[in-house]
Amino acid sequence: MTNHDPALVARVDELRAKQRRAQEALAKVRGKGYGLNAAIVVELDAEGNLARCEVTDAASGLSGESVAGGFRCAYNEARKNVQQQVAEIMGEFETDHDAAAAIKEIQAYFGVEPVEASATSSGSGAELSTTEHGDDEWEPPQSWLRKT
Repeated sequence: MTNHDPALVARVDELRAKQRRAQEALAKVRGKGYGLNAAIVVELDAEGNLARCEVTDAASGLSGESVAGGFRCAYNEARKNVQQQVAEIMGEFETDHDAAAAIKEIQAYFGVEPVEASATSSGSGAELSTTEHGDDEWEPPQSWLRKT
């Protein structure tokens, strides 16, 4: 993007920096949940993958049904914790009107039609594209979570 408007290049660089910070923060997300008075501990990453699972000896004398219920409780708590952390991290982009304005400006500059928010959130697969040919650094926010 060396032959483009310096102000636009600066805005793109700022968005890329925000993207990197968000990716780094998402990579560190860990949600913990506890079941059966902490006899079961479940830890999930930002994508909801199991990162750690502990079962203490206190759970060994319980029925399988009780242990299964403890796992469900711990998993659900961990999942909610992950969702809260991810929402905090990504909230910067959802409420950042400067970033939204920059994206619209970039789209206009490159002649890219804006993607309606309902189209991307409905799972249609359409992702926001603000790249110029050969620019492999920019990735739409929707893909950041998948990369962590």
